[in-house]
Amino acid sequence: MHHCTRTADRRQPRSPQTTISLPLAMNRLLVTPLVIAIALSARAAAQETAQSDTTRRDAGAPDTTAPAVAATDSAQRAPWRVAWRVVASHLYHSHPSDPSVREPRDVDQSVVASVGDHPLYHGATYARVGANIAVVPGASVDGEIVAEHRGVSYGVYAVDEMIVFPRVLLSFDTTFTIAGEPLRAIAQAGHFSDVRWGEGLTFYNMDGQGSNIELGWRWVRIWRRQIGDALYGIGLGIGDVMDLGVGLLDVPIVDGLEADVRLSHVDYFASGGNGTSGSLALQYASLARLYLQYELRDQVQFTEPSADRSAVVIGLAGAHELGDFAFDGRAEWRRYGAGFNDGRINRDVKLRGNGSTIGEFLYPLDFYERPLSQWAVFTEFQEQDVEAMTLQIDAYYRLPYSLIIIGEIDLNAVSTSGGVSTSIDLFNIGFGWEPSPGTRLTLTSTNRAMNLDRHYPTVSAYRDPVLLMTARVELR
Repeated sequence: MHHCTRTADRRQPRSPQTTISLPLAMNRLLVTPLVIAIALSARAAAQETAQSDTTRRDAGAPDTTAPAVAATDSAQRAPWRVAWRVVASHLYHSHPSDPSVREPRDVDQSVVASVGDHPLYHGATYARVGANIAVVPGASVDGEIVAEHRGVSYGVYAVDEMIVFPRVLLSFDTTFTIAGEPLRAIAQAGHFSDVRWGEGLTFYNMDGQGSNIELGWRWVRIWRRQIGDALYGIGLGIGDVMDLGVGLLDVPIVDGLEADVRLSHVDYFASGGNGTSGSLALQYASLARLYLQYELRDQVQFTEPSADRSAVVIGLAGAHELGDFAFDGRAEWRRYGAGFNDGRINRDVKLRGNGSTIGEFLYPLDFYERPLSQWAVFTEFQEQDVEAMTLQIDAYYRLPYSLIIIGEIDLNAVSTSGGVSTSIDLFNIGFGWEPSPGTRLTLTSTNRAMNLDRHYPTVSAYRDPVLLMTARVELR
């Protein structure tokens, strides 16, 4: 279902807790490889020509500010190029015999929680009609109109269960020459879909609105990007977030192996405590990506040791296709110190209205198909250190007569210094018919439950599985 392709200090005294220490030397570990990589890139620069594409095309899909928009060199972009796309999907699942669910916040596994009424009980349909339009060389508009009817049984024209909304991103991309060296400049503003900053420590598996400015020379990148008001919609308790950084991307090491190094300063407006972030990654062709990202929250409002104010993620992502079998997957371990997540939550976000599945904020239907893991899940555990292990695998096998076998798992084990130890294991397994690329009918068994009662779009795990029927058509 997922595709690996995202306030004032309210801190109170805590009783002694078990924490996992993280060396203060981590910052040095991040800075030193950056210096080494600069030397490597200078040597390689004499042998290689400048890369023309700053958008990554690897299995791990790192650092995607706007994955739906591939910024191409202005010299390669013809004026008035229009690329249309239409995606329509219908989703329905049976009513569970047991509506209770397991959620990451469950401390006592005997606690019974349940999700209320939601669109998939009633047969929900959405359509996205969009286009990427290159107005002039180097300038483009990527936009789509999304229309949702959130349940057949609500009524044909039940206005409380219908909504239309836009997603628009403006992009400018040009190359100019200084002293004979080509420099690449990219500027974007608007809606960013399925954001993944850096290696996905904080902002990942979520949408945002903001801007991105990037300047590139050979392997060197300098950027300034911003997301507005994560306080709302995603419930992170954060105002605007600005990331100012420098990195070396796609630096060739040996044949097929490349390295990425990033270092940035992150301003979290309205939540207090800015941060210094660094990341390292090794990418082998399109097959595998090994990565690490670390961030340390500053000590302006906190007296805790660095391990309590830090966060780290280590992961391995990859994709492979062998004949009729294909899969992509991601395995991660992540940790957030209590001081790092402190205050970064806003529970006053309502995704459900009075008798409606549309509240003050919206849970878009296509978010149901995303993984569970996102930063908002872990900020729920205030005043606790949080660790999580995640394994996500999407696989399919093509049979004769356009039939396919589908297997998707999303395994999440969460433990905290406050005594929480739980696992949220999601699956979607079954068969489908795919007569042409982009057209698919499926019948699967799943335990994924759309949850409108949290302060961010998420899924929970039904204790008993349900049958999920989907129909999807994608035209490009």
